[in-house]
Order: sequence, then structure tokens, then C-alpha cells
Amino acid sequence: MSRLGQLRKKVHYDPDTPRCSRCVHYKPGKILLQDSLPREAPPLCAHHWFTVKPVGLCDDWRSKKDGTTLEV
Repeated sequence: MSRLGQLRKKVHYDPDTPRCSRCVHYKPGKILLQDSLPREAPPLCAHHWFTVKPVGLCDDWRSKKDGTTLEV
């Protein structure tokens, strides 16, 4: 195992942590045209209908991969 791999193991690095961008309800932001001018629409939670940050997290998180949820 490489030195970097050993360090990751030592500090319990997890590359697949729950966060909004990995939730089934996450809708990424996009660029829209309004009156021929670009307008940025922020990321959105389609379950609760509010803007989110991709690295955020809530109790209703659900995995895109297998549908697992957080245990609260």
C-alpha cells in the first residue's frame, strides 16, 4: 500500500460520505436565459423545495446508488 493509502487508512478517510450532491432528491444548479441574459439557478432539494449546497446534508438524505437512508 502506498504511503498516501496508509495515511488515508490511518485517519479513516471516507471518499463516499453522505451529502446533498449524492442524494436522490438533489437537483443540480443550471444556467437559464432570462430576457436573453444568463441567470444561474442554484441547486435544489426536490423533496423539500429549498436551495441547498452540494456538501450539505439533512435527515431525509437517500443514496442515489442503493436507496439507503441515514439512521437517526
